[in-house]
Amino acid sequence: MNKVFLVGRLATDPIIKTTSKGNNLVNISIAVNDSYNKNNSYFFQCSAWDRNATFIEQYLKKGDLVAIDGRLTRREYVTREGKQQFATDIVIESINSLAKAKPTANPEFNKIFNETANDLSKNTNDSSIDDLTNLLNNEKGNA
Repeated sequence: MNKVFLVGRLATDPIIKTTSKGNNLVNISIAVNDSYNKNNSYFFQCSAWDRNATFIEQYLKKGDLVAIDGRLTRREYVTREGKQQFATDIVIESINSLAKAKPTANPEFNKIFNETANDLSKNTNDSSIDDLTNLLNNEKGNA
């Protein structure tokens, strides 16, 4: 199974490009803190296509906290010096902004959403992701 799940911050502002075939593409870098060694951060090169690329370009900026779900890809290329190089990138299949919620009519929602988003940035586990997803779905249903 080729699956990647990361929570981190955009290390670059997204810039959308359009391929010759008309597809939208965004390349970004995501900074992720090491949960075992707080002094380390890792930067992952990611790409998103079409609808995800448009979402990223329109709604996200450098420093925003995001959760991505994707898959690893490996590519090879030749440098100007003629050396063969390999790179591993992440192709984003879905992306969610974990930015603090804008105030809604429900102050309890705002409190729980922001606390959960902050917890996710520090320590991600499946139950907190499920809690946040359920909370978002319930709030959308109440809107």
